[in-house]
Amino acid sequence: MLGGAQGSLGVVRSLGRRGIPVWLLTNDNLLARFSRYVRRAPAWPRLSSPSLEAEYLLGLAKKHELNGWALFPGSDLEAEMIARNHARLAERYLLTTAPWDVLQWACDKRLICRRAAELGVDQPPSYNPRTLDEAAALDCRFPMVLKPAVKKTESSLRAAKAWRVDNREQLLARYAEACAQMDCEEILLQELVPASTKEQCSYGGLWIDGRPVASVTARCLRQLPLDFGCATYVLTVEEPEVEEIAGRFLAGIGYTGLVEIEFKRDRRDGRYKMLDVNPRIWAWHSLTRRAGVDFPALMWRHLSGETVAPVRARAGVAWIHMARDVIAAFQEIRRGALAPVEYFNSLRGPLEFAAMTSDDPLPGCADFPLLAGRALKRAM
Repeated sequence: MLGGAQGSLGVVRSLGRRGIPVWLLTNDNLLARFSRYVRRAPAWPRLSSPSLEAEYLLGLAKKHELNGWALFPGSDLEAEMIARNHARLAERYLLTTAPWDVLQWACDKRLICRRAAELGVDQPPSYNPRTLDEAAALDCRFPMVLKPAVKKTESSLRAAKAWRVDNREQLLARYAEACAQMDCEEILLQELVPASTKEQCSYGGLWIDGRPVASVTARCLRQLPLDFGCATYVLTVEEPEVEEIAGRFLAGIGYTGLVEIEFKRDRRDGRYKMLDVNPRIWAWHSLTRRAGVDFPALMWRHLSGETVAPVRARAGVAWIHMARDVIAAFQEIRRGALAPVEYFNSLRGPLEFAAMTSDDPLPGCADFPLLAGRALKRAM
């Protein structure tokens, strides 16, 4: 398992509960290291190029006799590294990631927009100006969102995920700020879809050779930060429209692997617009264990040569990252977007916790201190 955080912890637990030995390599988020299911946690040095990182993994396999072990990427950076070195890594490892000629259509937002347009998938109007003058000349509607087209360069824009701009003056100021930290060609401008957080929906799936094996649709009801944040409370739902749109895109690029696609329903026309594609495991996937679909286990069975029958997660199961959701709920209650009784009602029923489980309690105990430490580090 390459990388940390909640999604990686879910993979560690899914495989570890089945007696499958798991090693974790991470250099930033240490949460999954506290799991009793992690056998070993070697260093994961972030090297200067994907090829050097692949060389490190090949050396690790040779030194510790890891031939035939599976590689699960925990973030886009690890997924891209595996995809760009697919043939070399496949000599030693079983890969859960498609080669780069496929994965690039799910990693680079510029290519995502182009392929989505070719496939008739709705998306917000998007622009990729190369200079400040091109940005100033854009014929666009506000508000707009600035986001990194690729997750290559460390920057404040990448750390924030996206910046909102409400007029052309803000657009030019923010665009210049981003260009000072990263290549201007790596910046994507996108019209902000007018919708509430409750109108956000995601599709999660396991695809093999352009065909779905397992799927789930879920609504992100709370996130932190409130505008462009990570999910803190997610509920599985039946949403055939989202499933159809996601399926059209993934079949159109011949996708293989685990994937999450994010959508928002545009209140102006009532249609779902595709916002982002995450070509690897995602934060809240562990909720589907309670909903009848264990994505890491299904991927493992596929890699082991088993035939996996198509399966879909049932609706009505929730996932919560409690340490962050309390903050998100408080902020929504303060702004009048959430009633206290509504919040407490959301804690009833089938509920999967992001970090705390009875069979693996240490990550739940470590979650809040780790989050506090990361927040303090960012502040300093």
